[in-house]
Amino acid sequence: MSARVLSVGGAILDVLCLSHDDPIPGTSNPGRITTAAGGVARNFAENLARLGTPVSLISALADDPAGIAVRARCVDAGIDMEHVVAAGHGTGIYSAILTPDGELSVAISDLAATEEITLDQTVTATDRLSAQDIVFVDGNLRPEVAEGILAAAHRAGARTIAEPVSVPKAQRLRAALVAQPPWLVTPNIEELVALTGGPVNYARVGESAARLLDLGVTYVWVRLGRSGSALSWRDEAGEVSSLAFAAPVVPVTNVTGAGDAMTAGFIHALLRGSTPAAAAAYGHIVSALTVASGEVVRSDLSEALVAASGGSL
Repeated sequence: MSARVLSVGGAILDVLCLSHDDPIPGTSNPGRITTAAGGVARNFAENLARLGTPVSLISALADDPAGIAVRARCVDAGIDMEHVVAAGHGTGIYSAILTPDGELSVAISDLAATEEITLDQTVTATDRLSAQDIVFVDGNLRPEVAEGILAAAHRAGARTIAEPVSVPKAQRLRAALVAQPPWLVTPNIEELVALTGGPVNYARVGESAARLLDLGVTYVWVRLGRSGSALSWRDEAGEVSSLAFAAPVVPVTNVTGAGDAMTAGFIHALLRGSTPAAAAAYGHIVSALTVASGEVVRSDLSEALVAASGGSL
């Protein structure tokens, strides 16, 4: 049986507001507004599907214009939507203000629909898990639901990934990570602080990541924006090892979805036999292609596109 990937969490509509100049608080700022299918778990799933890795999504969508548009994008990408549930609230919305160079200024997310998801609604999918599978959960889930899904995956022997999403959601996700340590955690610096409860030494990220490794996490992959990333783990002697990865230099159009693309690239490469280090390098190329495209998930993403940009499997 081939490995399956199950992605659980947010599927929403992104409203992206690109300011022509640096945003000025308290007034209207000229810019350009676009919409796109979004949500961390959904973005991760779409990237995987476009790369050619079969993936199933558990999320919540309403039968409203936003939900219809998001569902159509997922189906077009080839995501298995069997386990997506009907949302009592309207489909979730994420609204972001971006600076002229595509960096996030501030954002508001309304994920009430995702927070409606119950553990019972995930059982049909998690009961089918095997030790070959990979389960991705994002911090948009209620902590007890995330913990229950991680526990089900652990019972099946499946590898698990926890994506904190944001600082507030990382803070509430910490208890689930302590109870059911994931195989991989993918925070940025600020989320790492929230998960560990302590300051982070920017020059020695591995030392801070060790606090999560001590909980039983196997890999901690800290995202450092334009500075790249750092992947940390414990070697056979129990010492913390870390590898730093430089971010490919590309023109940045929109950073939304960059981390989701990076994780998807990592998992796609890993399932095709790459080492974690090689898979991380592959993930960086997928992320660079995404931020340069202006799309939350690049619609022309493929293995061939990544290979043409230097990504090897």
